[in-house]
Amino acid sequence: MKQTGRAFEDLQQIYRVEHECQHMSDEDRKQYRLEHAKRLLEDLKNCTDNQINILVTPKSLVEKTLYYMIKHWNSLSRYLEEGYLKHDNSKAEQHMRPIALARRNYLFVGSDRRGRVAATYYSLFESCKTLQLTQ
Repeated sequence: MKQTGRAFEDLQQIYRVEHECQHMSDEDRKQYRLEHAKRLLEDLKNCTDNQINILVTPKSLVEKTLYYMIKHWNSLSRYLEEGYLKHDNSKAEQHMRPIALARRNYLFVGSDRRGRVAATYYSLFESCKTLQLTQ
């Protein structure tokens, strides 16, 4: 479990790096990430690669999460290459949460067609909010 603690420490430090560079220009943020976060990500990847079969219970949620991370590593670490990219998708998840919560309400819209129309409008409204097109 020592390795698990190490992984969480690396993640905390990655978030700390992001907090420190949040007001920098894209180019400065990219450079700062390469200097401070790249090593942390490499440590996290090595920890995962070395320990997944030793410490993780087969078919557990942790195992699925770690295999997902390994499979999508290039995409997950891409934010290091461009300063404008975010290190996580929490903003997208925040905007999608109301849609996920409203799914059960779609059951009562009357028909599949009306459900698709409602979902389309809802998605459009959330996109407008994200792009700050509302007043």
